[in-house]
Amino acid sequence: MNAQIDSLYRFYLDGQHQVDVQHQDTVATKGAPKYGACSGGKAFCPQGSLQVVAPALKWISLLLLVSSTLLGCSLASGNSQATSRNSQAKQKTAATKPQGTSKPQAKADPAKVQASQKTLSPTAYIETLKTKPGGKGLYIFAPALKDPSLSPDFSTGCSRWLHLQVSSDLQLTQTPAWYQGEYVRINLGRKDLCITTKEAKEAMETLGVTHYALGTAEPGKLSFQVYSKDAKPVGEPVVLTGDEAAIVAALPEAANALRQRLALPSTTIAPPVETPQELALIGRVPLLTGDDLSEPDATGLHSLSQKSLLGGLLYLSTYLRAEKNPEGASGRAVRLLKMAEGNPLVLAELARAYPSQEVIARINELASQAPQNAVLAEAKANTSPTREAQLAMAEQLVRNAPSNPSNWILLANKLSALGQEERRGRTADQISEQKWEKLNQAYGRWLAVARQAALLDPRSSVAALELAKAATFGGADQEARKALESAFQLGGGRRGAPEIVGWSLEMCAPKWGGSEELLEKMADRAAKLPITDILQTTTIMEKLQSRGFNKQAEQIAKAILAEAPKRLKENPDSVIAYEAQRRAYSLLGRHSEALEATKRFVELRPRDTQTRFLLVEAYQNAGQAEPALAQAKKLAEFFPNTYQSQFVLARLLHTQKKYAEAVEPAEKAARMLPSSFQAQMLAGAIFAEQKRFKEALPYCEAALALNPAESAAMFNVGAMLCELGRVPEGRKYLQECLSRTRDPERIESVKQLLKKFPEPKAK
Repeated sequence: MNAQIDSLYRFYLDGQHQVDVQHQDTVATKGAPKYGACSGGKAFCPQGSLQVVAPALKWISLLLLVSSTLLGCSLASGNSQATSRNSQAKQKTAATKPQGTSKPQAKADPAKVQASQKTLSPTAYIETLKTKPGGKGLYIFAPALKDPSLSPDFSTGCSRWLHLQVSSDLQLTQTPAWYQGEYVRINLGRKDLCITTKEAKEAMETLGVTHYALGTAEPGKLSFQVYSKDAKPVGEPVVLTGDEAAIVAALPEAANALRQRLALPSTTIAPPVETPQELALIGRVPLLTGDDLSEPDATGLHSLSQKSLLGGLLYLSTYLRAEKNPEGASGRAVRLLKMAEGNPLVLAELARAYPSQEVIARINELASQAPQNAVLAEAKANTSPTREAQLAMAEQLVRNAPSNPSNWILLANKLSALGQEERRGRTADQISEQKWEKLNQAYGRWLAVARQAALLDPRSSVAALELAKAATFGGADQEARKALESAFQLGGGRRGAPEIVGWSLEMCAPKWGGSEELLEKMADRAAKLPITDILQTTTIMEKLQSRGFNKQAEQIAKAILAEAPKRLKENPDSVIAYEAQRRAYSLLGRHSEALEATKRFVELRPRDTQTRFLLVEAYQNAGQAEPALAQAKKLAEFFPNTYQSQFVLARLLHTQKKYAEAVEPAEKAARMLPSSFQAQMLAGAIFAEQKRFKEALPYCEAALALNPAESAAMFNVGAMLCELGRVPEGRKYLQECLSRTRDPERIESVKQLLKKFPEPKAK
């Protein structure tokens, strides 16, 4: 057995794969073998529980490591079930039904694509989106420093305040969303957004706005010059002079001067609520989600977010948004919503982080007043109740601001989702001609839209990756390979690299015409990517391990452990460095060292109770079962009505074979989040361990209904039915499991059960 099997579930805080204390259950696996088997005859395989090697004829179970990257924006996860490299390469794409052998996923049929395009040409579709809107858009960059001895913090804070006040005007319909400035920073390879005149052209390709403002900073003076997209100055520079207090007092007047350059009427703008020191803090907060904040800065931003709209907005873009505390995310969102009033930039970020009904209602209200506003259209595209409505709003978004490549990427995402909705997990032979036509239309549009995004911003690794995906599904293999190579060149080692690596392993798999040799080369390439964003590199490490590339994953882990001390020398309070260390040590099985890194991580985030879950894991991995259980019980007591606390406690009790005690929290977790595959599997495992098969069966069936393609769930249902005397039914599930799994241990377990429960003789 893999030594990693004895580690506890990993709960990481990640915007894209975040496990929300109150609502969300997102799971990805890291490294442990997926299936459990016992030597004596049968195996019970609950995803989300720890495998225990048991004597013959004892139930055993498998740990599903719950993990993700440390911080991000979206809650959506791509591949949540891990398989070994060999089984991934050979595994057939599963149909949605638990019965019947599925076939490899098919690409779009070229002949059918051509037939479908006769009714709707992708080219014609693109042309309907390329409007010439009359609105304007503005992005205000941070001032470049004329004096290198100056700190950029204060001037950057002032530029962010101006951008939030001016660029958010509803009449500036082509202003991009707040987070899109991060794409500029990535594409330019910068640590900040102090854009120079020379870099402005590239920045404009990324944002697609009609106007931008560049600043300069020198002692006692800040100036901002507005330019049109063709780099022509618009009006005279806006200049602020005096000490920092005088400059802060002059910001409202400067905001109106910038509005005047854009032919917007003057308006009453309240003076900043932030002091010069607080604006300097705002300027220090990294745009990159997950970047380090010192503990004093984290504390300062936490307090500032309660009175400052800008502070609250930046709070959403840092790891602080992942905090779990008694106030909760909803309370903070309500306060920020009140401060935001009609500011579309803030509302759109709230829609990304906390899409409450109140937030959505306010966005819809404003969008009805300003239907051409791109930021509001994007927010609606992400929060509309149906895929069709989301697609319609994404199309409207592109029409509102067709020069912004990010808008085309979002539309591509919605078309991709529509294709998946049409397919619904079915294989090619299960799709009717009518459905094929609709599916191929979606694929054709997706590819055309992705091409447009890459054309608008050839430096964007995000656009290149989207093109690689769309071309793969669209059957354009050569174009897909070129786009993937471009994505690697543009984004390798930087933020977004895990998604590039993940797709490369998918795209090069045999089901897409790849090979084991090609997959090995891709894994080797991923292992050699430079470390720029250490957490992204950590995620790549875990992706490789989850696919069975253990050698390459360990290579990255060692590189991370060599890099982390350098980061800690620069910033002894680096949360990111300790998190990367923790995950690398865990992967290498160095659990005592991982525990020490986790303790320090928890010390640096004292307000965040979520980190206590990490401590539970670390204690368990280090073989300190009692401290782990004590921590888990405290969390369940502190958060009695949250899914995660109950699930973690139940899982830990199951690990320690305290099955009777585990029943209550397991049932609570399954009740609180019935959509959780892991909770249903765990509850079934706990009852099965006590031979309470009748009570276990409903949970096993619920898990299978949630994930019909999962062979572990099929095995569990089959085993429970056989134990309850429903042998013919049980054998069907076991035989189906046998046809799907490639894991030797599971195959042997199925054979043992089929032998123990032979087909009843006909009467």
